[in-house]
Parts: sequence; C-alpha cells; structure tokens
Amino acid sequence: MASLAGDQLEPLALLTLVTGLRRGEVLSLRWGDLDLDAGVIRVKGQYQRWDGEWQWRPPKTKESRRALAIPPFVVQALRQHRTRQLQERLQAGAGWEDLDLVFSTVQGTPIDGPNLTRQFQRRLRRAGIRSIPFHGLRHSAATLLLARGLTLGQIQKVLGHANIKLTADLYSHHVREIAEQAAAEMEAQFGTR
Repeated sequence: MASLAGDQLEPLALLTLVTGLRRGEVLSLRWGDLDLDAGVIRVKGQYQRWDGEWQWRPPKTKESRRALAIPPFVVQALRQHRTRQLQERLQAGAGWEDLDLVFSTVQGTPIDGPNLTRQFQRRLRRAGIRSIPFHGLRHSAATLLLARGLTLGQIQKVLGHANIKLTADLYSHHVREIAEQAAAEMEAQFGTR
C-alpha cells in the first residue's frame, strides 16, 4: 500500500484489501451503495460486459449481497477520492457518463477488470514488488482477518462465499499456520519454567 500512496489506484486497492471485495464488486460500487457517515458499503450487484455493452447484474448468490463495515481511515480515503472524481467530472463536462460509480474511467464509465489488473501489475513492477494478481488483495484480506481472530464463518460472510466449505478450502492452511504460531507463543510464554 505504501507504494500506491497518492496513486489513483490507492483508494481502490485499499478498499479491496480491507473488505475483500471481488474485483467486479469493487469496480461496480456506486456512491449510492456507500454510507460514508455510517461507514457501510452495500454490495448489491455488478456491471458486466455482455455483447460489448455494460449491464447491471445482481449477484450470483444471495450471500454475495451483503453489507460491510469500513474503518474510518478508508472512509477518509474514499472522501478524498470523491473530491478528485468530482474534479474529473467537471473536466469531462458533457462527456461524463453518470453511472454513479465510485471507481470509473475519466469519462465516468466502468473500468474494465483486465485493464485494472494490468495497471495494478505495472504499479507492482515499478515498486519492485513481486507480481500478484489483483485478486490477491481479496486473499490478503481473508488472511489478515484470520490473523486478527475472525472465524471462518465470519470471513465467509465478509467475502460473500456461498458456503463455508469454500472458505475453509481456500484458507484452512492459514488456520493451521496461526494455530502453530499460537502454540509456539504459548510454549515461549509458559513452557520453559
């Protein structure tokens, strides 16, 4: 995140890392889906390209439709992003397509997912960071939540997985690592007397 400080991708990457949103979900967020005063995002669906046209689609599963809390530092980043986006909108004038998107092109249209991934990869290379897919931010969110003590069931709800088995299959190795680390810390604290 330090390598993205001040970059146009910073608020998008930060929100993804903190919430674990899928790429399509974060790129489809509308300002009307956010309550910045309450610090809440509502995931209601996403834009998808069908036959060359952007169309709004509901989530595939009911679990994907969810409300997520966002911490104050992310709210602040989103407020700053909103100010920059309003300036872009003024510059675009009549060329701005008002889809109410939180993250958009300079014309207000949806950002294409593969284009975002390429931009993200360029930023990583420039910063000398090993290549990770943009989706890696979602996995990092889950891993950080596990490390902070959330259960797999809680993480399932945050990520919008249809069932806990998917969450467990993806992240159970981290649960083992955390358990082993906890055991080592307990041994260090109490084992040698």
